[in-house]
Amino acid sequence: MTVALGHSYRHPRPRRASRSPPPRVLSMAIGRYCLEFESRRGPIWDYFAARVPALYNADGRAGDRRRSLRSDGGDSLLCVIVALLSSMDLRRGFVGRPPVEQGGLWHRRGVRELFGFAFGKPVPGALSIRRIERWLRALTALGILTTNQLRVKTARGYESKTAIRHVSDELFRLAGMREQLARERREAFQRAEAARAARSIERMRVDGQTPSGTAPTVKDGGPAEAGQSARAGPTAVRELIQRIRPSRRRS
Repeated sequence: MTVALGHSYRHPRPRRASRSPPPRVLSMAIGRYCLEFESRRGPIWDYFAARVPALYNADGRAGDRRRSLRSDGGDSLLCVIVALLSSMDLRRGFVGRPPVEQGGLWHRRGVRELFGFAFGKPVPGALSIRRIERWLRALTALGILTTNQLRVKTARGYESKTAIRHVSDELFRLAGMREQLARERREAFQRAEAARAARSIERMRVDGQTPSGTAPTVKDGGPAEAGQSARAGPTAVRELIQRIRPSRRRS
């Protein structure tokens, strides 16, 4: 992929969100998008080339006017799509950072973090962050990405938090992988449920386990006392019989 050199443009470098390989459906979708965007032909390229909105309104919303997708714009859009697919949770399409521990919660990814996965480190003085913001608004206008902005009231007033983003099934429908997505998503839910059940069973086993090196205490009248009485009974009876029995010594 090539892009015109300049102060506000750099060579796009799609990056993976983690070192572990993504699920198969995500890898196939990424490969399909890279193939059509780099060759500039195919139904996926035609769809985006004819429907990308011109996001130049003052309020930042998508207008009705469309424009043709240029070469540098196609490269940038491809990097953003790869970053979103690499950062999404297969089960719900949530765009975030995977948990460190198994079974943990996913954390939301901000615009700067998504830009790092898509293009690398931001360049001071360039249109780095504004570029990915435009593409995120364009994907939201096309119904491919849903964005819910959070505003929290603090002592300084209302402040914006990291938005909640979800990738819709439209990206996979355009690539012809909707059925495969449903199948792998169902398997992912089943694996998550099995892992959750295994953790619950392990937690119950650890909670019910007695500490090592300690013996269970015996209460008064328990099995230990009953065992001592049972052993002492025959001895007492034997001593009583010996005292009652007359002596056989000769006078």
